[in-house]
Amino acid sequence: MDVKDIFQWLPQSVSRFAPIFADALSRPGLYFPPVEELSADSGPADGDAKQRWRPDPELITFVFGCIVIGSILNELMRGRLYGGGSPIDLAVEKPGLFGLVSVIVVVTLFWFAFSFLTFLFCKLLGGRGTWLETVSLSLQYFAINNVLANFLALLWVMLGPSPAPWSEDLLSSFWCWITGWPDRMYFLVQFVLLSIYLTRAIGTIHGFGHVKQGFVGIFTASMTVTIGYIFYENIAPIHMG
Repeated sequence: MDVKDIFQWLPQSVSRFAPIFADALSRPGLYFPPVEELSADSGPADGDAKQRWRPDPELITFVFGCIVIGSILNELMRGRLYGGGSPIDLAVEKPGLFGLVSVIVVVTLFWFAFSFLTFLFCKLLGGRGTWLETVSLSLQYFAINNVLANFLALLWVMLGPSPAPWSEDLLSSFWCWITGWPDRMYFLVQFVLLSIYLTRAIGTIHGFGHVKQGFVGIFTASMTVTIGYIFYENIAPIHMG
């Protein structure tokens, strides 16, 4: 399967994933829960001793699909900013299939690490959710956030205003930062989406009220955006070179 095959697969995946996006965003807390798995040697007398839980296979498919879609959108955004050929040629020449697989592996590892730290923070606040529940929910919302943030950032690059002149005023300098480097809009959108949706979703499995939900949401969003921005700033010049 080469990168051009991925572009043929993309419309089918979007139509398949769209209902999941709509449900998760309209009702935060809906997610792919862990599925129960009984070992082959378990019997009625074993009770719960042989019960095992694992991530829903549909979640894994959804996460990988969202990483691919988000990577393509991000490549199109940076190609429009820094130059390049057609969308397919740009994707073939720049990331390539090996690069795309590398992105999937690296992003998945980052998301697992962020999910684990989110779980630890929830436990410090007295959360009731399990490790696997927290990871499953976090991975789903990281994946949704990744696609939406890349899509909105691409629209900003295509339709946003021209770069504003630099100013010493804080608000004006921030506006200059956003318009002068519009791919940074991705991180702003990411922070906002995580702060809203992951904040509300995490409370459904940990039994948090609004205050603790807010603490967890701000913690996860800040951690994800800060580390992601540092990583992006370091690999983007190499990737686009």
